[in-house]
Amino acid sequence: MPLELSFESKVFEVETLDLGGGVSEQIVRGGRDLFPLLPQAFEGISQIGVIGWGSQGPAQAMNLRDSLVGTDVKVKIGLREGSSSIALANAEGFTAENGTLGEMFAVIRESDMVLLLISDAAQSELYSEVFAAISPGATLGLSHGYLLGHLTNVGDSFPDN
Repeated sequence: MPLELSFESKVFEVETLDLGGGVSEQIVRGGRDLFPLLPQAFEGISQIGVIGWGSQGPAQAMNLRDSLVGTDVKVKIGLREGSSSIALANAEGFTAENGTLGEMFAVIRESDMVLLLISDAAQSELYSEVFAAISPGATLGLSHGYLLGHLTNVGDSFPDN
């Protein structure tokens, strides 16, 4: 049975697509014309923690950083101590020296929005530590549904807060 998911936006127009066979999906179309709405969309967010630098991390972190120029929102990368990805993040301008790179759980604790972009295996192993570190009221973002499926399989769930 497909999971019914829907969302609302106070800032962007939500569009429902009919995918056929009684299946629909909601989307928000992007575009540079929407950039002026970003401060309103990220209202209350002072830091976005991008956790991981694998297949999703670089593109999402750099897109957010570049899109949010001129706002007060900081994008900070969170990686494991000693990660080989530190040099790659540094090459893109994310450094400990400029305050845009830190240890992953510290970044999770200090961020108002956390994009969890670590591998599926790492999500399975670390989700309880991630949930313990995330601040009450912070937003957790995922790029796909793996963690939801894993939590369902192990009889666990996302924190209520």
